[in-house]
Amino acid sequence: METEYVRRADIINTFQIWRTDLTQQIEENIEFPHIRSDLKVCRTQLDDCIHAVQDIPAADVRPVVRGEWEYISFMTVKCSNCKETFHELEGDNFCPNCGADMRGGNIDG
Repeated sequence: METEYVRRADIINTFQIWRTDLTQQIEENIEFPHIRSDLKVCRTQLDDCIHAVQDIPAADVRPVVRGEWEYISFMTVKCSNCKETFHELEGDNFCPNCGADMRGGNIDG
């Protein structure tokens, strides 16, 4: 299974939107203490989730840059990403200048 990465800020933002909705529901259900109590428990658990996500160590990731070798002449290639020209790079899978992945495949990484 391929590892997927998400932005921490996106997760926390979603949780905070849900927390705001819970707070509004708590205020709207002032006549129903049992409902308010359950909603407060949910909000506390959501706060715990926010803190847990904040505490997860960040992965060292960067977007995958893809390119392809453009053949200029015999043994001379140019990177389609950075446009740098190289000699005698036969079989190289990555551009030595910009690091673009030259192996083809899914553009989205």
